[in-house]
Amino acid sequence: MYLEFYKLNELPFSLTSEEKFFYESPVHAEGLANIIYAVRNSKGFVVLAGDPGTGKTFLLNMMANRLGTHSIVIPISSSLRNGLQLFRDISTQLGMRLDKDTDEDTLRYEVERQIVRMANRGRLLVITIDEAQELTEGILQELRSLSVLEQSGKHAVQIVLAGEPQLLEKLKSDPKWEGIQQKVALCYQLGHLSQEDTSEYIDFRLNVASGEETQVDFAPDAREEIFKSSDGIPRVVNVLCDNALLTGFTESTHTIDAGIVKTVVEDMAFWGTPFAGGGDGEGDAVQPGVKSAKPRMTPHEILAAAQEMPVSQSATPEVSVTAIDSRIKGSELLVTQQDRGGYIAEEYRALRTNLLAVADDEKFCYVITSPEQGDGKTLTSINLAMVMLERLDYRTILVDCDLRRNNMASYFDAPDSPGLAEVLRGSASLKEVIQSTPYPNLFFVPAGKAAPAEIGELVGGPEMVDVIAELRRSNDYILIDTPPINRFPDAGMIGLAAGDALIVVQKGKTHTEAARKAVRLLHAANVHVGGFIFTSWKHTLPQMTYNV
Repeated sequence: MYLEFYKLNELPFSLTSEEKFFYESPVHAEGLANIIYAVRNSKGFVVLAGDPGTGKTFLLNMMANRLGTHSIVIPISSSLRNGLQLFRDISTQLGMRLDKDTDEDTLRYEVERQIVRMANRGRLLVITIDEAQELTEGILQELRSLSVLEQSGKHAVQIVLAGEPQLLEKLKSDPKWEGIQQKVALCYQLGHLSQEDTSEYIDFRLNVASGEETQVDFAPDAREEIFKSSDGIPRVVNVLCDNALLTGFTESTHTIDAGIVKTVVEDMAFWGTPFAGGGDGEGDAVQPGVKSAKPRMTPHEILAAAQEMPVSQSATPEVSVTAIDSRIKGSELLVTQQDRGGYIAEEYRALRTNLLAVADDEKFCYVITSPEQGDGKTLTSINLAMVMLERLDYRTILVDCDLRRNNMASYFDAPDSPGLAEVLRGSASLKEVIQSTPYPNLFFVPAGKAAPAEIGELVGGPEMVDVIAELRRSNDYILIDTPPINRFPDAGMIGLAAGDALIVVQKGKTHTEAARKAVRLLHAANVHVGGFIFTSWKHTLPQMTYNV
């Protein structure tokens, strides 16, 4: 790989939608601002059009990141063919528990009811559809019917359609799009980067991926050649720069010049689409005023060629995947993510359903404890949180209140401080210690650093009551992992503020009397016991055995 050769921390031109790689060119910044304004103000349908590779999908992702927690953004596939598929997809992404045999009319009714319920709670559902020019007439009619749902005089659903330029043509001339056209509040056409922006885009990407001793330079003639070949399309710029770096690495040079860029384009022509217009294979790319037998590849041909190139020719790193969802460290232990459709994952979902039923489908806050160490309460807390986040219109937060162990942060590969201890001590605010996770509606508070002698005073003080009250104001589901109740009184003190507790008991390990003692201790602290979660049912997954 060329990363070590150029002293780069990561691939600067990978086709990623991470926010740190979002370059706010004038056209992209204007497009994003317009879309967010229209969505936040419930204006109606929003249409985003642009050539392939100009950044439409990236812009949709950025919109989702920046709208805030009161807007729930779900992507819908343009390949859906009927209303049944559409409403089933929406219900699944909203975490609605409906029977797989539910008919279309019932699905539609339940989805619309959920959308109105969200609107009553101040949540706006935003449906995004990429490659929207492929939508069928049936789906268009269903989207139009969803768009008329209102609450307090505002649209309860915002729909953002993104697609290639033919999307605009269909809106203008295709009769089946007429019902949508009348409801379009904003139509933005995403342009290409200018030559100056293309050069700044290259520098921006390199700066994001650079280390302190990065050794790579794109010469001015290389930047000019990249702009000519890409026509200012960001994805094509990425493809050219990525392969130019690989070619420079094979030639042991830290300077990328126009010759290297031309070599990349010629190699792509060999592996992928031939040069437009054919030719005899002689001569360079077309230059102003110079006739050439080999015309320049178009940006679309470059993208097509990049898809055809052998893996050995690309700069794509080899990744050893040890977990289906590797965004969380130790995720092989998270059965709800490893085996989403499996028996144990469904048991967690059943637990979720029971908790929601008790809470009357409203917010809840639970302290999670166990009689003894090793019953599996921490992994149970995280797995439960993972199924809670499937309800995309709700915000879940995990709080590590086991200040003696402070180990939950390791599962998120996150810093363990500052955390709850610092908040209770007054040296940090709750807002400062809440960490995001790889999942947009799951948040996490680490335990922080605390001396054993001060833990009782911290968790039993009035500050703990204030913290839980603040968490209740900004979150829907709160799960608080605490030490074993039979060994430490923390769960009782915290549970008094939280109100309810769940006891995790390991089957075949925890004695009945230990479980009874845990209940007595919680009741003595005036904490309501919501129920028991039994673990250690053996469940086999591919390449591992997981005990739950």
